[in-house]
Amino acid sequence: MQSCNSNSSSDSVDKADSTNDARDTTSMMSSQKDSTSGVGVNDDVADFAVKAANGGLMEVQLGEYAAKNASDKSVKDFGSMMVKDHTKANDELKGIATTKNIALPAQPGQDMTDKMTDLMKKKGKDFDKDYMNAMVKDHKEDIDLFKKAADDSKDSDIKAFAGKTLPTLQKHLDAAEAIVKGATGGQLGTADVYYNKVLDRALGANAGMDPQCAANPGDVNDLTTVGYRATSANITIDMILDERARELLGEGNERWYDLKRTGTLISRGEKYNPWVAYGLNGTPLIDEHDYLRPLPQGMLDNSNPHIDQNPGY
Repeated sequence: MQSCNSNSSSDSVDKADSTNDARDTTSMMSSQKDSTSGVGVNDDVADFAVKAANGGLMEVQLGEYAAKNASDKSVKDFGSMMVKDHTKANDELKGIATTKNIALPAQPGQDMTDKMTDLMKKKGKDFDKDYMNAMVKDHKEDIDLFKKAADDSKDSDIKAFAGKTLPTLQKHLDAAEAIVKGATGGQLGTADVYYNKVLDRALGANAGMDPQCAANPGDVNDLTTVGYRATSANITIDMILDERARELLGEGNERWYDLKRTGTLISRGEKYNPWVAYGLNGTPLIDEHDYLRPLPQGMLDNSNPHIDQNPGY
């Protein structure tokens, strides 16, 4: 891994931006275009690609450091996941960029380098805590960036790449939040610790028991049950999201938001929550409009220019 104090990391992003500006064909006359650059470059597409590459390079290098130097096993494992998943995404983005004549940074930019340097000054539990909090913040920003590209990009390859990568970023955010929210007494927790805390709040007086659920929830004739208390060996992101669906009305908006952002609100709700699936008369109580929340009436009344209520409310 290149030293975080090297000035070349900053130059790498600046050079990519400058190169792409020279190749940009979206805002210049034909006489102004760089005739040696080959395929023209769209500025918006290049901007997303450089930002995504810059963040992805940082995630890999910082993940490598966390996997080797974190004190908590869950943080080490998270770092290893960052290396594996972001290396794959980085390689795919590099392939797309090559076909579109987009220059990408070879190393993280100065903003990312400074962040890594500050984090690597921390040791032991202090590093674990600050690294995981940074991962929550970074992945929220990543999801916003990729969602915008998936929704609005004019380039079909970039649009498809962003859409395909979003579930992975959402998995990373859920895992990071589970580790941070599982913290007790200043110690970081693992995902199973956080999961079981939420589960015990729902169980109330029965906290600590291993609750049972349908082994095959899609088959109403199968009465086989399985326990769903988590351990460090069986916890998965799917298990966390399934539990969100079982107690969809609990824990304020957090359950709804986790299912919404992973695009599984309807599928998991109908599979694991009988109130959602069947209602009182056999009619499902959830549909596409539930991916949005109603806007407060005061916001609508005071909007200028006027904004309409979300569909279905």
